[in-house]
Amino acid sequence: MGSYKAIVGDLKSFINKEKAEFLPRFFKTGKGQYGEGDKFHGITVPNQRTVVKKHCSTTSKETIIALLDSPYHEERLTGILIMCEKFREVKKNRQGKRMGSPLFIEGRPYQQLGPCRFECTHHLRTMA
Repeated sequence: MGSYKAIVGDLKSFINKEKAEFLPRFFKTGKGQYGEGDKFHGITVPNQRTVVKKHCSTTSKETIIALLDSPYHEERLTGILIMCEKFREVKKNRQGKRMGSPLFIEGRPYQQLGPCRFECTHHLRTMA
């Protein structure tokens, strides 16, 4: 559980070909358009959240990075949703102690995340 292959396999079980054909037009992925080059499996966000709940606790930072580097919109969003859940876990478990976040972004090259372009200046890594 929590491996890139397992997460992508679970995501692919929700593929919707009709949505996969529609989403590139919606997100304007044509040459010179806002989401140029973005690819889609056609997976809805509620289905992505189902996969996140299943894998979040066993997903490593390397797997999150692999998801963020995917050419597929839904895989990148799943990586972001897993990061959000990990931040929530840390916040929930603080109990008055000052703790670092489980992940932070450091030194990442330009990364396109979904319909918007996001320049990430950092890599993910575990904080003490």
